[in-house]
Amino acid sequence: VIWAACNLVDFVQLAQYRSHTDDMLAALQHALGDFHHLKDVFIDLGCHDHFNILKLHSLIHYTDTIQVLGALDELNMKISECLHIDYAKKAYSATS
Repeated sequence: VIWAACNLVDFVQLAQYRSHTDDMLAALQHALGDFHHLKDVFIDLGCHDHFNILKLHSLIHYTDTIQVLGALDELNMKISECLHIDYAKKAYSATS
């Protein structure tokens, strides 16, 4: 459990850097790969049922996105979350 969590924390810390070298991107991929290799321990212990989580899936694309766009320190999911809330409210009001 500790190793899985440490790898995820390492990934998050590395992803927040303002610039990345090829070695840092390799370390980023390595940390994420190790987390995915170890994450089933959370399911085995009953902490979580599955890992079909959009934000967790999006981490797979970070390295490629950093290579294309540069540092991701200005990017976040607030816009997509706001849109989700707006559309959920519209759908709810249409059915009520």
